[in-house]
Amino acid sequence: MMNQGTMFNSEQLQSKTFEDIQTSLKNVEFINAATVFLKSTFANNFTDQQTRVFLTSFILYEHASEITNGDVYSERLQQCAKSLINEMNYYIVVKTDKQKKTFFKEFFVYMNFFDIWKQRESMIMVRPVITSYHEIGLMRVQETDEERKRDYGLLQKKIKQNIYIIAGNAGIEMLESGKVPMFKDEKVFTDVEQTVRKAFWDVFHENIESNNFEAVYNLLEDLKQMMLYVAPEKNGKKLEVNAVFDMDLLKQVINEKMSHTDIFNLMTYVITFLKENQSASEDKSTELFEQALYSKIETQEKLSQLLVFFFKTSLSKMENIQMSKKNFLDNLKQHKTTQ
Repeated sequence: MMNQGTMFNSEQLQSKTFEDIQTSLKNVEFINAATVFLKSTFANNFTDQQTRVFLTSFILYEHASEITNGDVYSERLQQCAKSLINEMNYYIVVKTDKQKKTFFKEFFVYMNFFDIWKQRESMIMVRPVITSYHEIGLMRVQETDEERKRDYGLLQKKIKQNIYIIAGNAGIEMLESGKVPMFKDEKVFTDVEQTVRKAFWDVFHENIESNNFEAVYNLLEDLKQMMLYVAPEKNGKKLEVNAVFDMDLLKQVINEKMSHTDIFNLMTYVITFLKENQSASEDKSTELFEQALYSKIETQEKLSQLLVFFFKTSLSKMENIQMSKKNFLDNLKQHKTTQ
């Protein structure tokens, strides 16, 4: 058996790969040995759970990107982990009461912050799963085939079990309440993202005013790729999208300076596509989008404003449809592999 003093040498653990540390955390003998090491080193009681959390600090020290998403909370947790390990190593050298108190201060700071981070991450992870649950519920209500309706119901049951595994009772409460938590640092990110998007649309508007339509071509290509992802394999829908969005032809039209008439047919096609593929809950907003769009065309609103309104709204709606399909396919695949 390895000497316990060397087993928990900071440099040795930090040199381990992420997979090796993960394997160690699943090893009961390793956890027991680590608990004995902590008890003997600091002359204090440590539970196995405290030991497990303590050992996660070594993952965060060198492999934070493997288990965190790099947000403000993750960076703060990594800082706590580094402080904890550094204070432990220093205590092993000096072994003073003052340093021992410093270690335990960092230990409990890390324990508390780790618990907060873990709960927060579970809520963030479970949000798209909850979205999938409700999307499948809508599909189940609309389905007329009883066998497929039953399959949707079984899939929802499986997703609900996964929600509980990820986030426990808090996740189930969030599922049933329909409330989705948003955290302060996420709001900061959202504000920054909105600022960046606003800057993009401002530049886009100015370019159209200057008869620079290059961004229009790029956005049409983005829209086409999203529609191809969403379009069903059967009934030739993908071929239809490719035909309507003939990029070589569109490039010629764009280079010759676009008009309201040039874009009208594309807009009509996109709106029809949205109606065919969106969830029923989006029907009303798409209807209002369509009415507003046709009104702008009839009144000959400036082309720059019309294009901003069209792309901004249609791309947002397509993103939602694309994400719903991805979540649905991921959950369906997981459901089939567990049967």
